[in-house]
Amino acid sequence: MIVEAQLGRLDPALALLQELDPSAVGLAQHPKGYEAFVVAMAGDPEQARRIAVSFIAEVDRASDVIWHGELVLLLGILALRTGDTATAITYFEAAKRAPMFFPFWYALTHRYSAQARSSLGEADEIAAAIELGKSMSVETILDRELRVRATSA
Repeated sequence: MIVEAQLGRLDPALALLQELDPSAVGLAQHPKGYEAFVVAMAGDPEQARRIAVSFIAEVDRASDVIWHGELVLLLGILALRTGDTATAITYFEAAKRAPMFFPFWYALTHRYSAQARSSLGEADEIAAAIELGKSMSVETILDRELRVRATSA
């Protein structure tokens, strides 16, 4: 599913997501989170953001803070896909410090962070984005990026 999404194949990725047994892979509680990732990687960034806005409201209602790091990773992917590489690096740095559900998410964070750093190129810009990410909490990012939109929707 994730591989299909990373290759830009949204429909096969979503089809694989639908085929998974939710109880076998931890999808039962929040399938919308996985859908948001698939769409963020392969689909329309605005659609992914809409799913994430809805999902943060679900996560907050369930007090499921373990998804906060993953959502900041998702926001970093969206920033990278829309050309805002410095913001992507900042978000990846913040996500690296957050607890995450599976080790896979950490590996994905590091992979996307390296990709963002290599595409930005300017050492000073990279250093500034990293420092900003180290100073920001995932809660601050989620408040600014998702929760404000969730309350106004």
